[in-house]
Amino acid sequence: MVLPEVQSPNVIAVAASGGHSLCVTSDGKLWAMGYNFDGQLGITTDVGFPSRVQVATGLAGFPSPLTINTITFDAQGGSSISSATQIAALNYLYGTLPTPTRSGYTFGGWWTGPNGTGTQITATTTVTSAVSQTLYAKWTAVTLGTTQLDVNKFTLSLALFATVTDIFDVPDTFDITSNIAWTVQIIPTTATWLAVYSTAGTGNATITVTTNSANTTGMPRTASIVVNGGGITRTLIATQASTDTSTFDLAPAAPLPVGATFTLTVTDTTAPGNPQTTRAYTIVTGTTLTTTDASGALTLPYEYDATGDTGTLIIPDLDSVYSLQFTNATSGTLTLYTFDDDGPYELPGTFAYAPPAAGTNALIVTNGSGSGAYAANATVTITANAAPTGKVFDHWTSSNGGTFANANNATTTFTMPANAVTVTAIYSTPTPPNPPSPGGGGGGGAPSILYLAATLALAALRGASKRK
Repeated sequence: MVLPEVQSPNVIAVAASGGHSLCVTSDGKLWAMGYNFDGQLGITTDVGFPSRVQVATGLAGFPSPLTINTITFDAQGGSSISSATQIAALNYLYGTLPTPTRSGYTFGGWWTGPNGTGTQITATTTVTSAVSQTLYAKWTAVTLGTTQLDVNKFTLSLALFATVTDIFDVPDTFDITSNIAWTVQIIPTTATWLAVYSTAGTGNATITVTTNSANTTGMPRTASIVVNGGGITRTLIATQASTDTSTFDLAPAAPLPVGATFTLTVTDTTAPGNPQTTRAYTIVTGTTLTTTDASGALTLPYEYDATGDTGTLIIPDLDSVYSLQFTNATSGTLTLYTFDDDGPYELPGTFAYAPPAAGTNALIVTNGSGSGAYAANATVTITANAAPTGKVFDHWTSSNGGTFANANNATTTFTMPANAVTVTAIYSTPTPPNPPSPGGGGGGGAPSILYLAATLALAALRGASKRK
């Protein structure tokens, strides 16, 4: 039974119980009725009232009766959720919302439009729509961060690996076109944040490498994807930056300045006593650096990525690859990826970074050694590389001032100007010597064979003429 007192057209809200009830009218008054032996009607007496009695005023802003909407969730390719719909009341909070999952993607919340368009809706968002609505899941692909293909490490057979596409994006694919058995391995095996589809097969397949999760460790992480087949090995070095930017953001900004140096120390954990070796590199351009080994000066490519919360430097050096990760502004850790007859392996190490000193300018030595950052009037020893086949060193040239002690010497000194400068070793083709002229060139030297033969022939003709 509904009491007449709550059927009045101006009643906008009702709260009923077993022994008493309350209602609010549109003029902001609160009314009570029913039992009152415990003072439940909120008045000064304990007498009950079968008809309503006013107990309060000033409730004019009390909300109207609830408007109930149906909320439908579109997971946009994500996992199925426990309930595809739920109800929500106008002017109240949405409340707890479901959380779907999707392999290789990060969930970006619920939105009023597809693909993250419209307005984001959270548990604490107030319902403003008076009609039912659909909310759409937003997804963002999880990326590897920086990847670097080691182009110097292995000889690649196009019969096995026809193409390598999008090596700086996810997914990375190796297209295998010939009927050759192949396997894929992630090193180290603890790098479960990487996923490979598939890990083994025979020809006519595509190997896709992607990530399982975002990196929230506060440090970058690195792994190798090693593909073997037909006696050929291909390695991809993948480094994933951390999404936790609260730990550090101290790596030098890109591009690295010319003249900056890296000193690498690698520990050989495979040899007795774990001996260490040191190697120094100098930045000469935005994409190249120099070093010196037993064969002399080398110019190598590099890639530097300073996005995210740290910096990663990749150096392919002959038959190895160095992967450096900054842990502060001037140093960090490194992994040397190399291989022997047993296959690829890793060695740990550290590095120290030194930016160019204040007040110095870049000296870039093309076709030689001596590049670095130097102060004005500094004297720098420069040496030309060995001349290419069929060429000889000719002279040095400068792009922007400075002086050479002797521009015609392959090894000389150069005095720095007060600005950046590039010096270049120039090579030329040697001119062969001219053949000697008849008679030894008139210089009193020994007569040539041709001259002697002509003299003898002339004498013979004269003798024949006299006999006639």
